[in-house]
Amino acid sequence: QLAADLEQIVQDLGQSGHFLWLAVAGIYEGKPEDFTEQKMQTLFKLFVLPSLKYPLRSTKSVVQEAVGGQNNTTVDVIGGLSSHVDIVIPDNIVEGTKPVTFTYQGRDNVGEGVRQALVLVEQAEGRRGVAILTTDYGGPAWCKKISAGVVAAGRPPPILYTGYGDVSVSSAVVAAWLANRETGQEERDLLTDQEMSRGWEDRTVVVVSKHGGKGIENLGMRAVSRLIKVMPE
Repeated sequence: QLAADLEQIVQDLGQSGHFLWLAVAGIYEGKPEDFTEQKMQTLFKLFVLPSLKYPLRSTKSVVQEAVGGQNNTTVDVIGGLSSHVDIVIPDNIVEGTKPVTFTYQGRDNVGEGVRQALVLVEQAEGRRGVAILTTDYGGPAWCKKISAGVVAAGRPPPILYTGYGDVSVSSAVVAAWLANRETGQEERDLLTDQEMSRGWEDRTVVVVSKHGGKGIENLGMRAVSRLIKVMPE
């Protein structure tokens, strides 16, 4: 039904000289065969399917770290959604800063890994706030552990942006954070999760993983030039 509805939208837009750009971010319980060009063309008959295999946002070091050995394979994204990684890294892409990984033993000690990551951030970039992305919301307790690590690094408590309105700041606060940071007036970091950060990009990203490698590649690709990971041992 979705494909039929989209075809109707495309036809309606075409009559007025407009076009629809559609990005399929994932398929629920998707299998490798679901991501083939033939399958996609069957589902989206009126769409042109461009071959977007060259990473245009991130540096070579970030892409290689995020993708790892999972190129040309189907990977988990979030909540049962899968996506297919199939990229080509050209020789002329900027090398960039080598990603750094800090590890921690046990979830109660994640703050120490975060502290080390934010000390490195401050050494490299000063007090400018950065995005801290975690693989899932994990509840207030998990976020408090991460926040404690930020404060232990000598930085202000981060602002929390999640899909849970009772503990999250509003999108207006995030918009102000972005604007103030560009003018050098925002020293706070922004802590958010993989659901809220889908499609984002930022110059520097600190990724805090709760479960190891699952979903980490998607968060890593949010980084443009500097990727720092905090991983469980």
